[in-house]
Amino acid sequence: MNIGIVIGKSNIDHSVIARLVSLLKDNGACVYFPCDSTTGAYGTLLADTEFYETVEMVIVLGGDGTLLRVAQSASRYGIPILGINFGRVGLLTDLEQNELDLVRHIFTGEYSIDERMMLTAVVTDQSGEKHRFSALNEIALSRGNFAKMLEMDLYIDGAICTPIRADGLIVSTPTGSTAYSLSAGGAVIDPLAEAFAVTPICPHTLTIRPMIICKNRIITVKQKEGTENVSFLSYDGNEAVTLNPGMELTISLSANTTKLVRIVNQNFYSVLKDKL
Repeated sequence: MNIGIVIGKSNIDHSVIARLVSLLKDNGACVYFPCDSTTGAYGTLLADTEFYETVEMVIVLGGDGTLLRVAQSASRYGIPILGINFGRVGLLTDLEQNELDLVRHIFTGEYSIDERMMLTAVVTDQSGEKHRFSALNEIALSRGNFAKMLEMDLYIDGAICTPIRADGLIVSTPTGSTAYSLSAGGAVIDPLAEAFAVTPICPHTLTIRPMIICKNRIITVKQKEGTENVSFLSYDGNEAVTLNPGMELTISLSANTTKLVRIVNQNFYSVLKDKL
């Protein structure tokens, strides 16, 4: 079995890495690291594309942020991810640091796959050029450092839903409902629910409030023309593009999914209670 390891925290003790690699190799695995890793002594270094074309599973040592970053590439190749929490919260990871030995269960098939839906965002600029992004957690529009509120129109399946005057807007998956959307007052969505959350950030109108929308809907946000404000699009915390007045953002269900390896299989609501 070809297993990749991605390390998100530079302060992770190398003895932990050595112990994990030893466990994997003792079970017949070949171990690989992405080429930007400083741990090449423990396995073979591969360039990013070759890394994801080679491995059959990725083990992430880090927090939710590292796992989100890995999901961008792993989802395109259908590769499952096992997260071991070395971060602060670890809602997406499966194991804690003291549960490292449980990794052996991947060799006996004693695990399940938790498949999570993703979003695809397409921004069309004034020239008609399209910029495409994917996200496991959320697509967010914010006003950045500008003092004025954003002015946008929200469409669902091509029909006008409501005008928006707010500091921003978040469209999240059930996975992302416990992240930025939750902080902005959005609802927590069960991971098995087939829906998206649309959450305004500090809206200055009574006509837009958090909404739960069927996953098959197409969400369109149009930046109002004739305004001075620009909005900044981010996906899973990564900065992407700037939307000027007149530009359009379309968000829909992605064809890709993120596959999370579950060995412990904790109840989602118990995890919420313990970690939030």
